[in-house]
Amino acid sequence: MAASPAEVAARADVLLSILPDARAVEEVVCGEAGTLGTLEAGTVHIEMSTIDVDRKSRLRDAVAERGGDLLDCPISGSPGMVEPRLATTFASGEAASVEAVRPVLDAISGPWVYTGAFGTGARMKYIASLLLAVHTVAAAEALALARQSGLDLELRVLGDLDAARAADARARLVARARADRHAAADPRPDRGLHRSIRPADAGVHVGQGRVRQGGGRRLGGARHRLCSRPDFRRIRPQSGRISMIYVSHQLPVNVPDEPHLDRAAVWDGLVLKANNALPFVPSMTFCEVIERHSETVFDREIEFRGQRFTERIALEAPHRVVFTRIAGPVLGTIANEIEGPDDDLRLRFSFALVVAGLEGGSTREQEYAESMTGDYLKAVAATLNAVRRMAGEKDAVRA
Repeated sequence: MAASPAEVAARADVLLSILPDARAVEEVVCGEAGTLGTLEAGTVHIEMSTIDVDRKSRLRDAVAERGGDLLDCPISGSPGMVEPRLATTFASGEAASVEAVRPVLDAISGPWVYTGAFGTGARMKYIASLLLAVHTVAAAEALALARQSGLDLELRVLGDLDAARAADARARLVARARADRHAAADPRPDRGLHRSIRPADAGVHVGQGRVRQGGGRRLGGARHRLCSRPDFRRIRPQSGRISMIYVSHQLPVNVPDEPHLDRAAVWDGLVLKANNALPFVPSMTFCEVIERHSETVFDREIEFRGQRFTERIALEAPHRVVFTRIAGPVLGTIANEIEGPDDDLRLRFSFALVVAGLEGGSTREQEYAESMTGDYLKAVAATLNAVRRMAGEKDAVRA
């Protein structure tokens, strides 16, 4: 066992790291006992954390100055998928470096795909996460329809699938994706994974956690019409009066003349809000936990803007809370996330919601998106104010 990242770098020509936030990655690379101090020329650092692309790019530049290279290789999949090698790794960066560490990626990862230039791995993971939210909503709608249709939900239809065939199908899909990399020169837009996710083609930019999209791009044969607002992305489905609205916004945790909050205080506030949001969210009139599945996963019922919802809460300590709408008129996923270094903490909220009854591209859809954004901004600001109030009360008691 090595005593520090520097000791590891002195003894290895391939480094791997996967850490919870950008601050931790920066400490491992640039800290007092970081890898930069002992890094040998030619070393390749496989960095698998999901963090801001710009901050990781700066680390890559620092490594390059020492004669090494740092790759952006985030993993897409839940923790339970990692051990059985079902999670997918999106490798991005210099092609020669990726090829040099191919045996390592083969050894540690399940399926992995080279996505192109540095940062496209993270962007691909963001897109995969958005797709997960969409499929979660679709599954919830399907279950609701099944119940309304009187179907027996105890039937284990999917359990009859042959596991070996499923594994073989996955292997063939990965092999096809890798093969399609060599068809990148083909101008057809749906020719392979590599062309379909290049930011220059898709018009995607992710920076400081914000997603900006502009223009149109044919992906998988379907035209997605995209808004150019910096915080708002709408994807118009092919069928009917339904819209998916994605919003991401960030607020500073600490402001002048208010009690200072550290990371632990903000996390405690998010946990309290997840269990009972009434003191934190002015627009919410009802909130009650109805079932606890574990210490970190539970269901609650809420009433927000006069509408009733059931949400499944996942506490991902110490930085993220995810709310998945599993019942109600508007389904989707909402996330609250603590970001930034200790001296510049930020609280981000993001939501991907599927809204029925709104025509794609209509004025009503735009108004709805702006109204929802305003409500959530108020909710996040109210949450921070409540946490500051609690911190101030604690300070008064100590005094």
